[in-house]
Amino acid sequence: MSVLVRATCAALTLALLASDPARADAQQRLPSDSLAIARRWSGWFLTGHADSLAATATPDFLADMGGVDGLRDAQGMVAQRAGLAMRVIEERFVWRNGRRQYWRTMEMTNFPEPFVMRFVMLESGRLAGLGLGPLSAVPAADSGGPVIKP
Repeated sequence: MSVLVRATCAALTLALLASDPARADAQQRLPSDSLAIARRWSGWFLTGHADSLAATATPDFLADMGGVDGLRDAQGMVAQRAGLAMRVIEERFVWRNGRRQYWRTMEMTNFPEPFVMRFVMLESGRLAGLGLGPLSAVPAADSGGPVIKP
């Protein structure tokens, strides 16, 4: 293969990678206080402050949740089925579907296995997604970050 053909292929590959929105999202950095933000969201969720969470959420996410009432329903479901958080087992940031997520794994009063609360955080520090459920049902991460053990 000639040098010109190789250079053209390399340039085309770089152009395609640069135009891939998922890859662009994966390269975005989180705010420097992202751990503090995620811990604040966790506290608000676990203590019933749906309106505070909603104030940090993107319009699309809030609409998908059914507004503040949808967030309240999710909070009530967790409280009813899993109970109260007894202790944090670990915290971590991971990449999933090209976006950064904060995962908080907890021991709950009424749940037989660790429970995971997952928040999608944008570069702007806005809440763009929420996942809740048992550790055994957590979807695979694209890649993980360091584990934070309290």
